[in-house]
Amino acid sequence: MGKATLTTDSSAMRDYITDGVNGVLVPPRAPAVMAELIRALLTDGNHRHSIGLAAAETVRERFGLEQMWKCVIEAHDRRLHITERLTKMILVLSLFVSNSLEFTIARSVRSGGSSQHSAYW
Repeated sequence: MGKATLTTDSSAMRDYITDGVNGVLVPPRAPAVMAELIRALLTDGNHRHSIGLAAAETVRERFGLEQMWKCVIEAHDRRLHITERLTKMILVLSLFVSNSLEFTIARSVRSGGSSQHSAYW
């Protein structure tokens, strides 16, 4: 069972709490408003209970085991994608270096080994 949460309204909290649904957001630097909202939660058990249940559901949906595994799998897939791209880049680079080396050797052989015709790779 979840607990009703009352917190200061900030951009970070708005990412997790929908005011009046799974928590209560209080304007910053408003102690009188906070006191009133605490009093309202303490006196209205049904509202407090429904906010707590919604909060627990939000936590399960956003931070439950299934969601965590989804994040792990996505990170793994991104890593695989990067690894595949790097592998392709290394292959292309090695082919380029190999072809450049063959070109350098061929020019050197044709010119009788003169270094002035050798290309650098």
